[in-house]
Amino acid sequence: MNPMMDDAKFYAIALEEARKGFDEGGIPIGAALVSSDGRLLGRGRNLRVQLGSPIHHGETSALANSGRLPASAYKGSTMYTTLSPCDMCKCATPYRPSWPRLQTDHNGL
Repeated sequence: MNPMMDDAKFYAIALEEARKGFDEGGIPIGAALVSSDGRLLGRGRNLRVQLGSPIHHGETSALANSGRLPASAYKGSTMYTTLSPCDMCKCATPYRPSWPRLQTDHNGL
């Protein structure tokens, strides 16, 4: 496994989500949540405009889309985002302490 290639692969998924959000008329921010063994757990995009909800950010959408997994499934996971998480996403996500890596691409791929 090449970590750099994996990072690019998962950033591409987050960017794809951001593009979907843009195409839907929303805020173009995407995220991908990946397990420690390289499995995609969830992907999501900011849906604030589409759903009229202030809490549907890319990170929270990716977490929600990961389904009902036990907390242990998130241990060692990585959250890939197209923008640095806001304070709500940094603090409100219950599994945040289990993320040893938060990868953010500020410039796009």
